[in-house]
Parts: sequence; structure tokens; C-alpha cells
Amino acid sequence: MCGELQKEIVDFAMLPFMQYESEGTIKLFELLGPEFNRYNAQLICNSHNVLLLEEEIRRDQICFVDKNIYDESELYSLTDFRNVRKNDSTLKKYLLGVYGAIPFKKGS
Repeated sequence: MCGELQKEIVDFAMLPFMQYESEGTIKLFELLGPEFNRYNAQLICNSHNVLLLEEEIRRDQICFVDKNIYDESELYSLTDFRNVRKNDSTLKKYLLGVYGAIPFKKGS
């Protein structure tokens, strides 16, 4: 879906946390209290409630996770798909498998 990006290992990068993170993420880190990310972990919060796809959510805020042929998880956005209209039923198309990330286990 997305073009291949040149990967670069970055030793350390400072970002203004309070400027770029959501209120929920800030609250989570306040509760956890970590000082820095010692192991370069990335936190992705998600929901398995597909009914949220019927809500007024921008396309760039909808992401899917699917396994590639190596069983690695790949994250991609609804904006990666062409010809997605505002009046499309995102939930219906998701359940039909139009966006990948099939909502059913293999063999079920």
C-alpha cells in the first residue's frame, strides 16, 4: 500500500511530548510514570469495537493491522486506499474485507 521508505536507525530524538500526544496518551503516561523509553518501545492503543467505524472519524484516524506473508504485523491507514468517499460505509466495507485486516480468524 505505502511506498517503501528508506529506513534509518535513530539513536535518540527529542519531541515535545505535550504538544504531539493526545490527552489520553498523556494521562496514560502520567499513570505509568516512565522517565524515558529505555528499549525503544512503541505504544499503539487500539479498539476491537468495529462499531466505532460508524462514528464521525476522519479517514486519517482509522488504521488497520494485518499480517504479511512473514507473519509480521503491518499497520496502514484508510487514507492509503483510493476512491474512499465520505458517504461510504467504512464498517460494511471493512467487514467485507475491502480494506484487508480481515475481521475473522483464518479457518473460521
